[in-house]
Amino acid sequence: MRKGILLSLLITLFLLTSLPACGGGSSDDDSAVTSSPTKGAEETSAQAETSGKETPASEIDDPELLALLNPEPIPERLPTSFDLIDEAFENGAITESQAMGLRLIGGYEPEKLPPEYQGETFTSRSNFQLAVKWLNENWDTLDSTTQSDLLPYHVLPNDPRSYANQPVANAGLQFQLVNYTTACDPSTPWTSITATIPAIEDPIFPVPERNALIHYCQGDSTGEQQAEWIREAFIQAYHSHSELLDVELDEDVWIFIQPLREYGYQDMLNLGGTLRSVIGIRHGLDEQYTMATTAHELFHSFQEMFDMNYRTTEEIWLAETTATWSEHYVYPDWNTEHLYLNGFFEDLDKKMIGEAGNREYHAYPWYLYLTQWFGHNELIKELWETQQRRTVRETIMDHEYWDVAFHEFARWSWNQEPVQHFRDDPEFPGDPLGTESYRFYVVLPDEEEEVPVILEGLSMFYYSMVIDDFVERVEIRFEGEGNTQHRRQALVRVDGAWHVEDWTNMEERVFCRNWEHEEVEAIVLIYSNSSWDDIISENFTIDTTGFCEAQWRGYTKVTTLYEFSEAGTELTLSGDYTVHTKKAAQSL
Repeated sequence: MRKGILLSLLITLFLLTSLPACGGGSSDDDSAVTSSPTKGAEETSAQAETSGKETPASEIDDPELLALLNPEPIPERLPTSFDLIDEAFENGAITESQAMGLRLIGGYEPEKLPPEYQGETFTSRSNFQLAVKWLNENWDTLDSTTQSDLLPYHVLPNDPRSYANQPVANAGLQFQLVNYTTACDPSTPWTSITATIPAIEDPIFPVPERNALIHYCQGDSTGEQQAEWIREAFIQAYHSHSELLDVELDEDVWIFIQPLREYGYQDMLNLGGTLRSVIGIRHGLDEQYTMATTAHELFHSFQEMFDMNYRTTEEIWLAETTATWSEHYVYPDWNTEHLYLNGFFEDLDKKMIGEAGNREYHAYPWYLYLTQWFGHNELIKELWETQQRRTVRETIMDHEYWDVAFHEFARWSWNQEPVQHFRDDPEFPGDPLGTESYRFYVVLPDEEEEVPVILEGLSMFYYSMVIDDFVERVEIRFEGEGNTQHRRQALVRVDGAWHVEDWTNMEERVFCRNWEHEEVEAIVLIYSNSSWDDIISENFTIDTTGFCEAQWRGYTKVTTLYEFSEAGTELTLSGDYTVHTKKAAQSL
């Protein structure tokens, strides 16, 4: 018989913390968020109306956040001679043949350009290469006057009629030439050395002997030294290119060290019935640029083995981006290709596949990215094999990976924490800060601003938001969801650490800064558009009005003690039970 049961229940409830939860709200203040756009951005009307308003703000002294708010401005890009020539052609002021002729003069002898085409700055690469190829392909269709004017640029540099061998005036008035720079004259004739790729006698895969005949002016010590560098570069680059592309050149190559404004050029010329690659290298380049330029132009020679065309924007873009990438491929530690990185970061908000602004050179990081993303270089060979049977646009874009790769590329191109992924010894320098691809905002309490986004195809844009310490709630609202081609990514800094979020399919993202893990300090919003023609045109809103509803979050600890005895036996049971409640919906 049970003599007695004693039941004792002790319950202790611990409420450790009370935190607000995100919720809606409104504010009578509808002024814009105080922001500091980069140079060139227009102040919104709302900003202008409230520019004198005093809003509580904390002092920002974090170096990383200050860097987002005070980017080093990129110097204004000055027009080059080629920009002025292109503008005149597009406006109908000059014909195509006149434009090409002026480009040739600008590449060979820029000091002979008419004053209206004298640019304020010089770019090391331009559409000069297009003019060189255009002249060869269209020579037979030109009228006799134009042929007479352009003959010095059509013949080989060692031809007595070449611009490089004219110590006196020899020019037609059509292009307003005065005289030509003298490279060689009868007292210092042209001479040459040979670089040789030995033949490989293999019964299955024989490799023919290939030579480069490297021309320079006899007695010119600078040219003689460059010729030795070119010989070394030709042998090294030839082996690298042939192994990568699995192809050999059909004929020997002729290389000329000559007076040029450009670093170099390459063309295929019919010489005595033989279609031969002819390369020009600028006289006076240093060792690294002489050898890297040789690798670049020789890569064009190998492209010719894949029936390269150099006419449309896409064709020119594919040819030059991969040739520029080849400088890194052959000489990865020299970084001569870094010459184009300023232009790359400046143009991220413009269509990547294009010629304007030299994007066919500046965009080479696309292939640096792809080869590193895929983990191999064979992609370059696949591209050139594919373009033989498909359009270049299809070759570049018509892949199942295209959309994913492009948006990943947009994230890599931030090139700062937490996405410094480019591998390039010792570093891959540069970022979009301070360019026309970047805007920044200081986000203050109880304010709201609508930010317009207009983004053309194959481009990207970066919006930085640094959150003031007094802000309790941040809401980023979008007009609608994105899609596979129009994406939104966010780099979010919480408690000093960055992480990546995909906001493509979100209509809003809300941060309650009093919550653990939501103490957002900065946001970099990355828009990217992987379509060719579609334009992203929408707004997003930065909203710090409203409030976070009070909610509790913590844990309840329940302790029970049971005691009973039966038939002379006493047994004690005890236990601790802990219940964790996180972001509960119950307000207190």
